Amino acid sequence: PVPALIPYQGRLTIDGVAANGSVQLKFALVDGQGVQRWSHDGSASGEPATALTVTATDGLVATYLGDTAAGQTALTPGVFSAPDLRLRIWVGQAGGFSQVAPDLRLGASGYALMSALVGPDGVDSAAIHNGAITVQDVAPVIVP
Repeated sequence: PVPALIPYQGRLTIDGVAANGSVQLKFALVDGQGVQRWSHDGSASGEPATALTVTATDGLVATYLGDTAAGQTALTPGVFSAPDLRLRIWVGQAGGFSQVAPDLRLGASGYALMSALVGPDGVDSAAIHNGAITVQDVAPVIVP
């Protein structure tokens, strides 16, 4: 199976100085229209209610999105059915959280999770498991 984790790395500076130590971050995936499709804490829309504590070393922060072992909401393949997904980030500062702008466009890595929905014959595996597709329904594949 495809691991349902997306690595995230970023460089965090505060007033031009590289961050060090524990920092508070919030993450959400939004589509091109800004509709939230996922958040690390399962919040349905807007800024997530809780934050993740991530360690910054010389400004470098790294984590995995969708890491259920770290208490995050799982990333499911359906999240990636929307084109043009973007990562929205909030950074904790004295007095609250600030949203980072602009949202970061996602590349192909997250969309690889969609392969979990495809069966060995190129059809939707959910349909196979529900009995909606039989062997007679699958077109033959000809390999030269």
